[in-house]
Amino acid sequence: MSTLTELVARVTALVPAQGGKPTAAQYAQAVRDAVHDFGRRCPRMLYGSLSIVAGTATYNLPDGFQRLIELEGLAADTYRNGDGFLVVFDTATGTAEQHVISGSTITFYPTPAYTLARNLWYAAGYPYAAGSDTFTGLTADAEEIVMLRAQANTLRVAAQVTAGGRGINYQIGDVSIQRAVTQPHMQLAGELDSAYADACRSLVGFIGARAEYSGWEALR
Repeated sequence: MSTLTELVARVTALVPAQGGKPTAAQYAQAVRDAVHDFGRRCPRMLYGSLSIVAGTATYNLPDGFQRLIELEGLAADTYRNGDGFLVVFDTATGTAEQHVISGSTITFYPTPAYTLARNLWYAAGYPYAAGSDTFTGLTADAEEIVMLRAQANTLRVAAQVTAGGRGINYQIGDVSIQRAVTQPHMQLAGELDSAYADACRSLVGFIGARAEYSGWEALR
């Protein structure tokens, strides 16, 4: 797993600045935006739990939460409240529990009168952890896909500057793409976006099985 600093250095080497653009901050933002987009297209499917406490309606969702897949239902008719006493949960009277998700919190209606761990499946992105300067859950294989998007983002920033140096090269499996220094930035960005979208679609197709990327090579 690479740090944000290392990923930014890779993008900087792949798309050298011309005329002061992109700036260091723009390179970093290009990587952050790429990871965010990758998390939206190829989220992690995680299993977690919420510690429900009697008398409390709103709870923070897990870090990186994007959307709820499944929340464990209340299968029994009685639960224990915060004092350890049994509380009847009457679904027959039409007072079945509901929930609303707003941003990074979930609120239950009516307010729970029970204390219980509620398990859930959810889709999550790859949140940035400042302490380690890394994106949580982002593997080395996934970084190669993210780099395609990060390059495209960077090229769009520098779209008004003539491409210089050694051009843009990348390889996916047996397919190698090379473009001379005169290739317009926006066209290159579009090609990288297409390669990125194809890679994401291929990865999503392997959900439920181990993904292999032995054919991918580091961008140079």
